[in-house]
Amino acid sequence: MLEQYSREHIHPSIFEAIDGLNSAALAGETAVASTNMKAYNAYNSAWFAAHWKGFTAWAVGIIPTIGTIPFLRGVIEMPKPASAGIFFVVLAAWIGAGIYGWERTKKDVTIRELESIIPALELTESQKHYLSSVIAVLGSAILDSEQKKSWLKALYQALDNALGLEKIHRDMRQMIGGSSHTELLAEVDSLRVKVGSAQDQMAKATYAESLRLAEGRLSRSEGMAAQSERIEAQLELTRQTFLQTHESLSGLTVG
Repeated sequence: MLEQYSREHIHPSIFEAIDGLNSAALAGETAVASTNMKAYNAYNSAWFAAHWKGFTAWAVGIIPTIGTIPFLRGVIEMPKPASAGIFFVVLAAWIGAGIYGWERTKKDVTIRELESIIPALELTESQKHYLSSVIAVLGSAILDSEQKKSWLKALYQALDNALGLEKIHRDMRQMIGGSSHTELLAEVDSLRVKVGSAQDQMAKATYAESLRLAEGRLSRSEGMAAQSERIEAQLELTRQTFLQTHESLSGLTVG
């Protein structure tokens, strides 16, 4: 039986992506039904392979449970409305137990589930490299269970740091209108040409105001350039770390 790993070992953002895909599939969204359905079906097969014993026990468990009702009616004098009430209580408890069990299975994942689901998930580049490294670690034949958990902890922290840096980087871009420094330079140059070529004075004044605002965004961008460059360098180092981990361990996997 494949070992299962929880959110303590696999970054929660991966579970959130899986939960999002499950929700989309249950809602019947077309994106899942088309490009991602093959991967999603493979994931479900891997999930069932990991949990079929519990699922089967739950599925057949209703038979003896309901079967006790006629027995009780024979032992205890019980009117039909009461037995019907017991039946619906038992049925509700059975359904509740199934939902509870299914929710518990979503807290853990196996390497086969991860391998299957990757093509269907919406992930950042950092998350994709992280998952590739995680799968290499989990499939390694030279690492024991404790060593794998140590590697997973380091990769977890690396992704956590990367996601934090990516958020800072996105926020910085939002502060300058979501444009890169290169895009802002091109925008400012274009507006300068329009200001110089405009014949109508009202249009010239409007272009000039747009230019003033764009130059303000460019100035803020230049002020954040050094910090942005440091963030990009740290993200690149994280990416190289993931790639090195994957390359080092991917050839030493369990068949």
